[in-house]
Amino acid sequence: MPPVRRAIVRVDRSSPTDATRGVASLTHKSHHRDDKVYPESQVYADFERGYRDGLYNHSCENHSRPDASWYGYRSGVDQHEQQSSCRRNGHPGNQSSSEYSMTSRILTALATAALALAQPAMAQQQTVVSFAKGTSAQTLKGSIKGDQDHSYIVDARAGQTLTVDFKPSNASAYFNVIAPGADSAMFIGSSGGNRFSGPLTTSGRHTVQVYLMRNAARRGEVANYTITIGVTGAAAAAPRPGKDALVPGTNYNATAEIPCITSEGAARTRCKAGVMRMAGGEATVEIQTANGGQRHIYFKDGRPDTSDANAPMQTTRQGDTSIIRIGTVEVYEIPDAFVVGG
Repeated sequence: MPPVRRAIVRVDRSSPTDATRGVASLTHKSHHRDDKVYPESQVYADFERGYRDGLYNHSCENHSRPDASWYGYRSGVDQHEQQSSCRRNGHPGNQSSSEYSMTSRILTALATAALALAQPAMAQQQTVVSFAKGTSAQTLKGSIKGDQDHSYIVDARAGQTLTVDFKPSNASAYFNVIAPGADSAMFIGSSGGNRFSGPLTTSGRHTVQVYLMRNAARRGEVANYTITIGVTGAAAAAPRPGKDALVPGTNYNATAEIPCITSEGAARTRCKAGVMRMAGGEATVEIQTANGGQRHIYFKDGRPDTSDANAPMQTTRQGDTSIIRIGTVEVYEIPDAFVVGG
């Protein structure tokens, strides 16, 4: 999963009180807490309850934590002291005035909170990876904290091999690989490990995104790391001409559903797949897995050659179908006719 991003709360000195600033901050925090969504109305109900207790000089024992009721209690105490001062100087306060003051404070907090929520997410880091003349890899060092991430942009061609080696100081730090224009990662480090190597199926700017898992990000943990990114090999040959047209709206020469097993203990099912055929009998089969990910299997001379998995691949033949096993879990059954066409 892409890393969590936090909105920055900026409040200037024009905000009326510390209590108002506090409840504005809490309003932002109320939106997403432990992946659950809480309504803003609860925050303001707590603020109002605390305010009334402070205003009428009730015990503070229920308002000992810095939450909405605590900020409300402080604001109520301030108002109580102001009214007491007015009475001592011959200017009696009245209920409508205090109610108006409370309403004004809450409305001000609402406006401040809305401005806070409109602020942009924390800036993320980005580095364009380039290789010195005569080299095909670059080693970089970096550091991330909390919900920061660092994206490394790599320009590579379809058919070339992208390799990433990642060495973090924090076991909760991982990287994903995202193809140009893709909505999901082609490699997910939290399940695939700290090394990736595989041929690319599209040309353009690929993203290697370094991040902390959510539990570590919430604790504000730091990860220092070294990452080596390399691109080797020649770009793929041009697609087969004319007669092997693309499926409308896709980059595939053909699509199908193939028998598959993609997770441990799962029953045999069918996965959506598309094939991109190249000259010289080369092809890439892109498979949509049950967990929303992708698996790429690369063919040479019509036979399976490699995959983008960090696990060994074995192939057996059953008639005109390749039975491909990756690691100890994944199984894919791909007919020859799907790979080479007919």
